[in-house]
Amino acid sequence: MATEAVAVARDEGWLARLRRNRVLRRLRQHKLFLTGFALFAVVLVMAVFAPLIAPLPPDEIQFRHRFEPPSLAFPMGTDNFGRDLLSRVVYGARLSLEIGFTVVLLTGIFGTA
Repeated sequence: MATEAVAVARDEGWLARLRRNRVLRRLRQHKLFLTGFALFAVVLVMAVFAPLIAPLPPDEIQFRHRFEPPSLAFPMGTDNFGRDLLSRVVYGARLSLEIGFTVVLLTGIFGTA
């Protein structure tokens, strides 16, 4: 009888254990946490796939396209130098996440010594 219970517990998959996790259950109830997590996930995916998402290089200057409104060519428009704002936002998110992760890593290594 006891060996059957151990065998059943061992056969239980990681997904079932994850569903039973009390902390995750409580976090799923908080709408603010879910909203923040979803926003962070979107920014993370956007930063990881920046070269695929951004239509143009972020530093490419095109004076003939200064102050363009949002369109298919420039989904978020352009700035006063004709740079694509979507590309700049996507690559800016990538740089911000790289700096943040680097600071956390260095603080974890040297801050605990």
